[in-house]
Amino acid sequence: MPRPEASSSEDRRQHRSADPVIALGRLLDAARRRSGARSLAVADASGLLIAGAGHIQRCEELAALAAAEGWASASDGRARALGVRGMPVLLCAEGAGSQAAIDDASAGTVRILMSA
Repeated sequence: MPRPEASSSEDRRQHRSADPVIALGRLLDAARRRSGARSLAVADASGLLIAGAGHIQRCEELAALAAAEGWASASDGRARALGVRGMPVLLCAEGAGSQAAIDDASAGTVRILMSA
């Protein structure tokens, strides 16, 4: 018997991509929209933007600031350090829903980057 199509409430991952950069961008955008954060970015330890959601110039600035100012070690919820294959990756956000966006996107970010 054919399986009925899943509704959007049953499968939140409707727009999948085999390309890790596209998948990461979609994850970040969904987390940003759900949380209400203005921008959400993933950066390497040097501050180079890997992927972002929101205004791209602001994502680049967030990535650089998070690395340069050590946001991941602060307790204000603007950034979180994630480990991917022994390398540090920064997940940073700005706006009213920053902490919620980071919480929402952390596990998926690691999963996507580990598959790359």
